[in-house]
Amino acid sequence: MRLSLPARLALLGAAVATVTTGLVSAALLGEVRLAAERQLRDALRGEVRVLHRLLADLPEGWTPADALAQVAEGTRRAVLLLDARGRAVAWRATDPRLEAAVLRGDVARALAAAAGEAPAVRAYPAHSGGEAAAADGPGVVAAVMMGPEGYRDLRLVVAASDAPLVQAREDARRRALGAGFVLVLLAGAAGGWAGMRLRRQARRLRAHLSGMPDGAGSAVPELSELAEAAARVGEGASVDLAAMRRALEGMQVLIDALDEGVVELDAAARIVRANRAARRLLGLPEEVASAPVGAAVRHPELRAYLEAAAVERAPGPREVALADHTLRVSARPLPAGGAVVTLLDVSEVRRAEQVRRDFVANASHELKTPLTSIRGYAETLLDDAPPAEIARTFLTAIRNNALRLQRLVEDLLDLSRLESGRWAAQRQPVVVGDVAREAWALVRPSAEEKGVAVEVDADVEAEADRDGLVHVFVNLFENAIRHVDGGGHVWVRARPDGDRAVVEVADDGEGIPSRALPRIFERFYRADRARDRDAGGTGLGLSIVRHMVNAMGGEVSAESELGRGTTIRFTLPR
Repeated sequence: MRLSLPARLALLGAAVATVTTGLVSAALLGEVRLAAERQLRDALRGEVRVLHRLLADLPEGWTPADALAQVAEGTRRAVLLLDARGRAVAWRATDPRLEAAVLRGDVARALAAAAGEAPAVRAYPAHSGGEAAAADGPGVVAAVMMGPEGYRDLRLVVAASDAPLVQAREDARRRALGAGFVLVLLAGAAGGWAGMRLRRQARRLRAHLSGMPDGAGSAVPELSELAEAAARVGEGASVDLAAMRRALEGMQVLIDALDEGVVELDAAARIVRANRAARRLLGLPEEVASAPVGAAVRHPELRAYLEAAAVERAPGPREVALADHTLRVSARPLPAGGAVVTLLDVSEVRRAEQVRRDFVANASHELKTPLTSIRGYAETLLDDAPPAEIARTFLTAIRNNALRLQRLVEDLLDLSRLESGRWAAQRQPVVVGDVAREAWALVRPSAEEKGVAVEVDADVEAEADRDGLVHVFVNLFENAIRHVDGGGHVWVRARPDGDRAVVEVADDGEGIPSRALPRIFERFYRADRARDRDAGGTGLGLSIVRHMVNAMGGEVSAESELGRGTTIRFTLPR
């Protein structure tokens, strides 16, 4: 029996739909099963790591049982501590059937034997024989790992029922069968309808071409045009999907590259994902998905902020001071619940603000002291007309304070140029001893006034900015002369050390207390404030030395013993 064109197209459409449905259903069921298993396994690994971290550093007042309760809270998990033989030491579970399945002898012994340093996931299906699961109980999927230090003899287990996996497969199978049945009906109907339209078009075409020569206009262009259009649509869809995939991958790379931490939280205050900066700032592991904020974040104020952002209305921006840095946190709620929280490390900004405040306070004090002296002496001279000898003493004090102000302003300008990068070292070959002797000539009058002598043994060549190195030696010599008693000595020594030249400026002066050594290169720091200020020091010389030596590619350090002199040592490239 010969079938009509509509009937043949209807049967063909139904057959194609049936085959397609079978193939798609098989692929879909496989993907659903794999995706569900992968998601469950990743969640269990993350939760057993959270338990490991909690036991490794239990909050004050907590017991291991509290850690089990924290991880099990709000879930249908069974959380256990097993000994090496698989015997339960402690557990928490809200599902009695799951609890019985996990505590059954074969499962517990197998999990204890599978424990290692990294989380391992094992599955024990229902009705698998022996004691692997109860005859009427659920299958078990569990993550297990060794306990942390202090609990090495225990095995940490987080287990879940495989019932959600079975239910997901059954739901997917039912949806696939329903969709396949509808698709077969629609394909049959569409084939019949298309066959009827083609037959009508063919009849009209035959009627139209009945008077034409044989073969003329015998092709039906609609079919080829339809095929070409379908090919174009498919190509366009492939291009669009590829572009979307690239955009998503690029967005993930971009978020991971941010210095600002980004954390996504669900409505139950669990971490959905966190970028690299957030994991570093919060001390989170690489795999942190599904971890509760209460267990993953230890700082109480930050933990409370994250939980409030996820569960309640997102709070406003806030700064949270942690042990070693300060974070500015802000949250934005998500339409489906939960929130996205950003964390910006503002530690350096706050430290810079504090340094700036300290600098302004110190500079103001250093400027105020000589200005107050100058004003006092000048007012006395104007008001009282003292004797000539006293007037000369007052004028000498005014001159000394004015010189001190001048030195302070010059040092401040030098330090500003160095810290702002406006001074760049012009390095050239120099002989360290020649530069040291040139610098000593500049300070010789003050050295001879105190009877301080210098010995230079530094005929070593180095790469340095000559004027900058003269400035370094002048500051070190002036500092030594101020702190050396009459008849004292200053020594300049240099020696090669590989690709560096090591230069030492030593004196036999009063020395520096050990408590003050780490801070002598700070701006305005003085080990003995009264003596240094009376001797004309600005408190900036060693800070300028450090910046200049660093700019020339070297490093500077100090050694001293109270009453035994001081040695300033710095290096220069050769």
